[in-house]
Amino acid sequence: MRAGTVLTGGFVLLVAATWLTALFATPARAIEAPAPGEVVKAFYGDYVEASGARAVGSNPLVERIYRSSELLSPELIAEVDTFLDAPQPGLADPFLLAQDIPVSVAVGCASVDGDRAEVVVDMFWGGNATPSQRLVTLKRLEGQWRIAAVSF
Repeated sequence: MRAGTVLTGGFVLLVAATWLTALFATPARAIEAPAPGEVVKAFYGDYVEASGARAVGSNPLVERIYRSSELLSPELIAEVDTFLDAPQPGLADPFLLAQDIPVSVAVGCASVDGDRAEVVVDMFWGGNATPSQRLVTLKRLEGQWRIAAVSF
């Protein structure tokens, strides 16, 4: 009986060792890139939150915090830089297409066509139950979805 216990215990150790070896020897799976809707939700969640800080003297657009966002295409970053560097830049925030800050945003489903996607964003404004919509266009660059444009 004792020999059977040792044999069974040895078998369990062999199986465990084999399983651990297979687990750690398996190549790491590639981390999946966030879907277009997730990219839009992440960007606007952070941007609207940072924009809400304007009341205490901070302005993320003027401070150009968008430049460090990995969620925006390099072309959109350059376009916004050009917009802000103009002698008399427009009055509307180029990401919100408005002067005011929405109280909340709701991100719709993405429509994907190859390396291009579109996501509708509903922006809710204080005192108005009816949202206004923005169309966010994304491009897949080097396997990652990036916001390329915002329009009405």
